[in-house]
Amino acid sequence: MQSVSLSKNGRNYGIDVLRIIAMLFIVNIHSVLHGNIISNCQTGTVNYYISTFLQTVVWCGVDVFALISGFVGYQHQKGYRIAGFLRLWLQVLFYSAGISLLFYFLCPGTVGKAELLKSFAPLTTKAYWYFTAYFFVILFAPLLNNIVSKYDKKYLICFVIIGGAVLYASHLLPTVFGTVLLVYMYFLGAFLSKYQEQIKLNNAVYILLIIGLIIFTWAWRVYWEPIKPFLGGLWLRNDSPTIIAISLCMLMLFARFKPSNTLLISVITPSIFSVYLLNDHFLIRKYFIAKYLPWLSDAQWYILIIYLIGFSILFFAGAVLLDFARRKAEEKLHIKEKTQSIENSVKNLLPHKI
Repeated sequence: MQSVSLSKNGRNYGIDVLRIIAMLFIVNIHSVLHGNIISNCQTGTVNYYISTFLQTVVWCGVDVFALISGFVGYQHQKGYRIAGFLRLWLQVLFYSAGISLLFYFLCPGTVGKAELLKSFAPLTTKAYWYFTAYFFVILFAPLLNNIVSKYDKKYLICFVIIGGAVLYASHLLPTVFGTVLLVYMYFLGAFLSKYQEQIKLNNAVYILLIIGLIIFTWAWRVYWEPIKPFLGGLWLRNDSPTIIAISLCMLMLFARFKPSNTLLISVITPSIFSVYLLNDHFLIRKYFIAKYLPWLSDAQWYILIIYLIGFSILFFAGAVLLDFARRKAEEKLHIKEKTQSIENSVKNLLPHKI
């Protein structure tokens, strides 16, 4: 078995590459869904088959991103990271409120005062569902890490099965599904992090599994959707066994990957989450993605492919470049040092370490 690729500072650049790919997938998902491309395609047309196939390929993006949190968090996280969460909250606030303010002043009428005020409280108003759900991941992470560290494989597999049952049951309460999903995927990622050296599958096996599972999920969907839509969407869900399996295979595959250009990866990685914050802002969805992408449903099939893939790459690159300004401002304002000081103060006030 190949060893896991770690740099001298303990960083796994293969996982960072997977982060980039997962975010490109998420941008593509939003383009297809919020751009109403599939819903506007007539069933059975070439564009329908192509757009649904692309959707199937990229659907694992959210699951992969959540898995990485557990995979990396288990290796490095010790207790609650208050400073890290504060910096993440400020990052989310910057884009949530910043974009809303730009629209409010530059495009009058596009955003009301109530929506503007809500953008200043992104956590409680669920401006970004992933961020709100991830807050609970942060709360539970020390407990989950402790469980994975304390118990052996036999018991952990039981927890995985029980957690999967809870995940499916959470559909009964749709408002908590996203939170349960991210917590469960964090646990799976931590589990894989602990036992990664014992998994002896060849890279070619992972690749074949990913391809096979994608083809199966897509073929099932296009066959059943015209007949019984419920059955058609059975496997294309974030809690689908095939989507979770694809995500697990991608994680284990890239954990072994050894990229040659680590400098570029190091520069891009800190801005990856900002790509999501820009892409999934409700005003960007409404006045950009939903407005300018629906025409692709009637475009030539090769135009559809080129445009969707090209748009995802260009949006990603543009968002990363834009985020450099935020990161420089963060450095000038010494945000990292100030949030660390707050964390230290909080920990000193508590009767025991957290």
